[in-house]
Amino acid sequence: MTDVTAIYDDLVRFETILWGAVDARLRRDCDLRLTWFEIMQLLHRNPGARTQDIANEFSITVGGVSKVIDRMVDADYCRRSPNPADGRSALISLTAEGTRKLEIARPVFEEELEKRFRSVLGPAELARLAVALKLLRVSAQHRDEVDKE
Repeated sequence: MTDVTAIYDDLVRFETILWGAVDARLRRDCDLRLTWFEIMQLLHRNPGARTQDIANEFSITVGGVSKVIDRMVDADYCRRSPNPADGRSALISLTAEGTRKLEIARPVFEEELEKRFRSVLGPAELARLAVALKLLRVSAQHRDEVDKE
């Protein structure tokens, strides 16, 4: 029987190593934090996202997202616009500078992932890993929603 504690340990340690390596590469080559890059990718896919939408996507707090967005606005990577449907929230979108920075960073990000995944795992192993991780993530999200009820 497979030891799920060992799987947990390997998964968490790998995620920490992976995050650190990708973050270091983006900082070095693009002067961009991985946290900002992740939010920029989301805003590119979903222009006009709210702080709550970003927090939900990444399973982090609204306060934490708001602080990051403040810094990204100061760096001219994104902007807040009034939400016409709800005056209490703002819609967040990339600026031209944010879009330019994302276009520069995306190939660096992808190259680092290729190095960390494809250099170790073959196509079949990667496909199985992708399916397994998606299944675990979706199941965990569903379980958390049920537990909140």
